[in-house]
Amino acid sequence: MEQLRFEFALLPTSDGKSNIYCVTSITTKEQNMFAIPEEIQSVGLHKELINTSAYNTVKNSLKKRYQTRKVWNKLSDELSKIYVDEDGNLQFGEQYLEEIEQKVTSGGQVTDTQSLEKLFSKLIESTQEIKKQNLKYIAEKFVIDKFTSKNSNASQWQVAGLPASVPTREDK
Repeated sequence: MEQLRFEFALLPTSDGKSNIYCVTSITTKEQNMFAIPEEIQSVGLHKELINTSAYNTVKNSLKKRYQTRKVWNKLSDELSKIYVDEDGNLQFGEQYLEEIEQKVTSGGQVTDTQSLEKLFSKLIESTQEIKKQNLKYIAEKFVIDKFTSKNSNASQWQVAGLPASVPTREDK
């Protein structure tokens, strides 16, 4: 492996208040893409990669949150020791990187199925959470109490569309 393609992204920190530069994936010449786990994506952990000229250019080009850049880097001896083991497997630190499966569609486009599956599962979870609301609670929101002498909540009736000129106890 002479070159690797690193994907850089400007992502929010865990508190959501500031941004951080991250390395999200690495692609080989054979177009095999490997994901970097979230806990080791920060560029602060990739010290040798920070020293490259490509990183400085990427840092200047990423201005907004969630922007990404993919850059080819020649593997120096230091980078090779960090990202490739002696058998040619991609790694970082003490972890092997997970390969992301990409499928080619009929139009010749490569789609990242893993990210689509994650989005779909989040969508399903969010719609199921909405349906778990108590029906009694929902019905109480839409039902207006009877207006009697014991219950003098006229403001509820005024909001419901009755004219504001209906006298209430406060007006008398």
